[in-house]
Amino acid sequence: MGNISTRRGARVGDLRQVKLTLPEAAQILQLDVAQVRKAIDRRLVTPMYILQGKRRIRALDGVDVLCLRMQTSLKSSIRGELYGQLKRAPEEESLRKFFHISMARKEGHSEALPLDWVFRIATETLADIASVKDCSRLVDDEGKIRGSEVEAHRIAALVGGGMSVDEVLDDYPNLNRVQIEAAVRYARTKPKQGRPYPTRSVKSVLRNGGGGGLAAAFALARDDEDSESEDEM
Repeated sequence: MGNISTRRGARVGDLRQVKLTLPEAAQILQLDVAQVRKAIDRRLVTPMYILQGKRRIRALDGVDVLCLRMQTSLKSSIRGELYGQLKRAPEEESLRKFFHISMARKEGHSEALPLDWVFRIATETLADIASVKDCSRLVDDEGKIRGSEVEAHRIAALVGGGMSVDEVLDDYPNLNRVQIEAAVRYARTKPKQGRPYPTRSVKSVLRNGGGGGLAAAFALARDDEDSESEDEM
């Protein structure tokens, strides 16, 4: 699914077959989960139910996420028509054909609905879904990289602070490149709340000539974190 946004043949079914938990949908939409729940309560979209372990939980598909993404840009009547048509269109129909032929045939939509723009948003949404799904596969619900006890935000902070992926791998040999890239994507779509993680590891400080032994290295590695905290006071 990772190349889906660049395929000219992306289909309606690529949107409809996706099953996203509410936290995953919230990441894509850059909203709080509570806001997604509110949209469901307002019946802007109709959720499905999926099994998570032994529990039935609400989930959204790609059509739901696409229409929520456009809710502030399109009139409610146009968005509602688009939502219904996407839910009913044949899954094998290409998105390009749907937006540039099917919707254009609807009376008034050729002018009221910006077809090129909606098609672009749809393909971007598919790319975001692929990215979040990759993150969900590699980062658990607690924000830890699966198969380790390392927080994704901790790794993302190191990369964001200027450490290369190779340097991070030197410091965390139990991780691989794909996991580090997933941690960066996870942090980008779900920013950390509260106190940030250090942007340098102790090993990187020592590796780059930090003097004074381990105690000094720990202090240097915490510099950015402590400075950030002081700024907030």
